[in-house]
Amino acid sequence: MGLKAVLRQDFYAGSYALIDTDTFDPLPDYWLTVLYKRLVGGSVFSVEASVNNSTIRAYAHCTKPSISYGYMPGSVTMYFLLPTDNTTSITFPQFPDQPVDVFWLTPVDGLTSKTVALNNNPIKLVNNTLPELKPYRTEGNTVTFPGKSFGFLVFPEADVAACSSQ
Repeated sequence: MGLKAVLRQDFYAGSYALIDTDTFDPLPDYWLTVLYKRLVGGSVFSVEASVNNSTIRAYAHCTKPSISYGYMPGSVTMYFLLPTDNTTSITFPQFPDQPVDVFWLTPVDGLTSKTVALNNNPIKLVNNTLPELKPYRTEGNTVTFPGKSFGFLVFPEADVAACSSQ
């Protein structure tokens, strides 16, 4: 379904697969992997954050140019893991008043849920085909996320020189 290779490590009891072995339905990590492969390019940036929550994990890359999403060279993708229960707001002063495409994943029924929601909409295969996986767009440089979640933010108008040749 468009993924050529995935290398990963299971952290949740060493047995959290991409596909349910009984139903062959995709599990939450599968959807995260699809988004990662679609959005994240090769160049990596150092991320510095001044947040009160030291458990947040943040990463930044050039965005993979995409026909399906229309992202052009110069775009930046950041992704975050928020392992605590706390809702967190993140401000991006380097991207003032720019559009931000949000792809945010949350478990539907707790951390061991077999279903994940993208921007509050549960994701499922549609006739054995991947759904569109559309972001929602927001303006401004502050985005708020729920705890125990993972997501991607794309800054399509970042115009970062290091990403212009990607």
